[in-house]
Amino acid sequence: MKTGKLPTRFVKHPDKWRTAKKVCAIPMSSKIKGYLLPVFLILLFVISIVISASLHQYTIIEWWNPAIKSLGLASIVSMVIYAIFFVREKLLVALLKTLVTIAVCASLFSVGFYALNYYKTDSSTRTECRAELLRKYSEEHYHTRRVGRNRVVRGRKYYVYKVEVAFSDGLTKKLEVPAQKYSKASVGKPLTVSVEKGCFGVPVVKELSFN
Repeated sequence: MKTGKLPTRFVKHPDKWRTAKKVCAIPMSSKIKGYLLPVFLILLFVISIVISASLHQYTIIEWWNPAIKSLGLASIVSMVIYAIFFVREKLLVALLKTLVTIAVCASLFSVGFYALNYYKTDSSTRTECRAELLRKYSEEHYHTRRVGRNRVVRGRKYYVYKVEVAFSDGLTKKLEVPAQKYSKASVGKPLTVSVEKGCFGVPVVKELSFN
């Protein structure tokens, strides 16, 4: 086997050369597998946060309430995982893994709360309450379309219609509504909100009626 001469930058540091050789000797498949878990966790975290934010607009509760509870549960779970899997790791590595575990678990607990509470409502608890329309507005969005293997461009424009309403307890919510209801809405006038209690007892907006 031909060894050849060491590259200039490794002459004074042979240990770095041996480390570099070991890294290069790792099969490409192993390197790819090493990136799969971080990418999966990032996607899981982002998707959970997006779904939670989407369902939160229909859930009559302050955002920090489920957030704090989710972080509390995630911290407990993370301490157990730390004691089982991370306790023998280096302190910095163990701390980083624990923080990632807390973030991912908190996002999962959050989306679990919102999804179960929204989709498992009790129709027998349906009530109507009065609210005030504070403002109405539209957001401009664009569809995306793929034009190549690795290229996505902006497509047709569309609008999302939203209203901001204030309940009697002072809580305000920004809700997405169909274009037909949006055209009937008048700022400053009262509206009727139909709500149902979710499986965790938190009210969920099911329908808006503009008088």
